[in-house]
Amino acid sequence: MNASHFKDYYAILGLDTSASDEEIKRAYRKLAFAYHPDRNPENRRFAEDKFKEVTEAYGVLANPSKRREYDRLRTASSESGRSASGFGRAQGRSWGSYEDLFRDLFNNPEMSRIFREMQNEFSRRGMRFDDRFFDNLFDNNRQLLS
Repeated sequence: MNASHFKDYYAILGLDTSASDEEIKRAYRKLAFAYHPDRNPENRRFAEDKFKEVTEAYGVLANPSKRREYDRLRTASSESGRSASGFGRAQGRSWGSYEDLFRDLFNNPEMSRIFREMQNEFSRRGMRFDDRFFDNLFDNNRQLLS
């Protein structure tokens, strides 16, 4: 199996597989700020792609059941001799659409609180981070792990 089909969500967020929930949250906040398209007008497309990637990784790793499933499949992949550097649709598992991912994130009270805090921080710095921002950003690429 081609390792380029895999995504290592831990590496995307710059984390070890033993990262705590708090470390995952801090890493996402840092990277979401760094790759926010409004902060990178000279390379907007790259920033949008990276922002989507870190949001996807966060959406899986911040959800306990998705993280357990991801870790289980990642371990199975490693034990079978396939690349353990990541995970993706090539292994037969899709995390759903961006809409599903964000619905799960925003329906989780803790995640909703985190996104509200981030929205306030981004807004204070003159950057967008609201439903319209996400709708526009993810509208052209609705399926995760494509």
